[in-house]
Amino acid sequence: IASLAQRVQDLEAALANAQQELPLGVNQTWENLTSQRSGNTTYINDTGRPIVVNIAMQKPVTAGPNLVASLYVDSATPPTVPVGFAGASNSINEGGTITAIIPNNHYYKLDLSSGELVYWSELRSIQ
Repeated sequence: IASLAQRVQDLEAALANAQQELPLGVNQTWENLTSQRSGNTTYINDTGRPIVVNIAMQKPVTAGPNLVASLYVDSATPPTVPVGFAGASNSINEGGTITAIIPNNHYYKLDLSSGELVYWSELRSIQ
């Protein structure tokens, strides 16, 4: 019985490893996390797999500051490696999108110096 229990543990570990090595998009789905995310906040991808983050921003509807946004990713917090930038300075409602792959156990942060978040979606593991 002890060897059977060990075999089950080995199979469960092998399955967990295989799931971590699946390509992006397999057993993952897009989730709208706009209501759960905000600029200037650090998040961690602790899903066990890489995720894709897609963030859309716009210049404020009223005249005022330009859109300036950068996405940072790193294995340490605060994340310091720039992986995306969006900027706009001309028309009202002009905007930009940043898309990036976030490795497992990495931190990510949208530095939204000015502008408004339109949506924040992530390709994440199906729960």
